[in-house]
Amino acid sequence: MNLASAIETRRVRDTVERNHVVPVLADYTDGSDEIKQMLASLQSRSIPVLAIFPAPRPGQPLPEPIVLRDRITEQQVLEALQAAGPSQVSGPEIRATASRPVAAGR
Repeated sequence: MNLASAIETRRVRDTVERNHVVPVLADYTDGSDEIKQMLASLQSRSIPVLAIFPAPRPGQPLPEPIVLRDRITEQQVLEALQAAGPSQVSGPEIRATASRPVAAGR
């Protein structure tokens, strides 16, 4: 429900594109240990959960993720993206594969 009503909307998509956000969808169907560890680090025991990781700023401590749990609204997502601000683009684009991150185009 969150995907259709709050995340995959035109306003959210436009904000994601404008801020150069890299969306990642984690499917917990198989009970992945990696996803379980991330949920624990976010102090989340329930799904769905949306975590937005603000870009680090030079000379600043690493910002805490913004976590939205359970049923969320488009407005909550937009406000969280606004609070996180734009991503910083430095170096080549990184894409994750099943085994390791890989620079795009390689």
